[in-house]
Amino acid sequence: MILNSQNKRGMTLVELMLAVLLASFVMFAIVRFVEVSLGLWSRAEDTRRHDGRGRAVLQRLRQDLITAHPGQVGDFLVEWQGFDLDGDRANDRTYPRLRMVRRPSALDWRRLTLQEMTVEQRESFAELGFGTGSAAAVGLKNGDWSPEDVAAGIATAPGLVEAAWVLLPDGEGETGAGTLYRAERKRKHNGDRLSFFHDSFVEANGSVEDESLQRVTGGVLWWALEMGTDQSAEDWTVGVAPGQVRLAWDALGQGRPDKESAAQNETAVDIPLVQGRPLLPRKARIVIELETDRGVASAPFLVESLDREVTSFEVSRGESLPAKPGSYVRIGSEWMRFVSRDRDRMVVERGQRGTLPSLHAVDSKIRFGHRTEAIVAIPTSRQEWR
Repeated sequence: MILNSQNKRGMTLVELMLAVLLASFVMFAIVRFVEVSLGLWSRAEDTRRHDGRGRAVLQRLRQDLITAHPGQVGDFLVEWQGFDLDGDRANDRTYPRLRMVRRPSALDWRRLTLQEMTVEQRESFAELGFGTGSAAAVGLKNGDWSPEDVAAGIATAPGLVEAAWVLLPDGEGETGAGTLYRAERKRKHNGDRLSFFHDSFVEANGSVEDESLQRVTGGVLWWALEMGTDQSAEDWTVGVAPGQVRLAWDALGQGRPDKESAAQNETAVDIPLVQGRPLLPRKARIVIELETDRGVASAPFLVESLDREVTSFEVSRGESLPAKPGSYVRIGSEWMRFVSRDRDRMVVERGQRGTLPSLHAVDSKIRFGHRTEAIVAIPTSRQEWR
């Protein structure tokens, strides 16, 4: 059987080009879909991880706040310290620190006791053990403890401890973020140089040199306690008017927060003792903003210089800016409130969070972090601890 060669027909050049073009469109769509999906997944994973970091920090601080001691030997001090990071003899960044007296758990007290022991005492303690039926418990019951053991605190009931939370700058570096530290030790008299409330706890330049400081987390762009009473309004506006919450607090009314060092200290509660007891805040909202890895790698920057009056300007990669109005961004040392965005043009409110509008050069990076917050009710009497 002979086939007619005229029935054999291949693709014309036009058809081939159309097929290639159609395949290109399909491949582009697939690649774009994968790219967008990976971007969304990466952003969600970054958010989830930093939200977990933030909540872990807030949970640890919450545990300190709910065990604040309201008795006559208690104290609660929140103050802000200015830092000169660029060497121009003017403070261009302010960071808070909290110092308080709290009642620890038995486990906390035991841990602090072990830290203060000598090597010999620690070895002896390990051999005796602790708990019902242990050699230590039997010795305590029979009155067999030595004066050295009692002095070391092994056989004593938990007392009071001092806790300190300090945010310190890392220097401008890549991000200009800070590192949050925590320290704890057994309660000392305020006049004792080992006390966290002693003037020697803070260096002349505002930094803290204390071997008991332990790193909690880094990459902190903002950390603050907004403290109020039962009469504080629910909108959590900061100020000194009735119903507003405060960013600083002086439980003993000694005027300790330096109002010249930071604008936040101007909101400090400065009231004498209440019936001989320190004045504690009744509630607090803890806020922490952590710069994400994605934010560091792809931070937008200014494409035009800014003077002090400009509130609308062009940036690179506007899509990476916070999507929620009311969020905060930082350029240099100035905080701004994000209002809106139209593609790569953003609108802000200048000079927020106790900072002043400043001049900013082209290519200045725009910093912002993932915000995590929690509201804590602070017991002000022993009955509320139960």
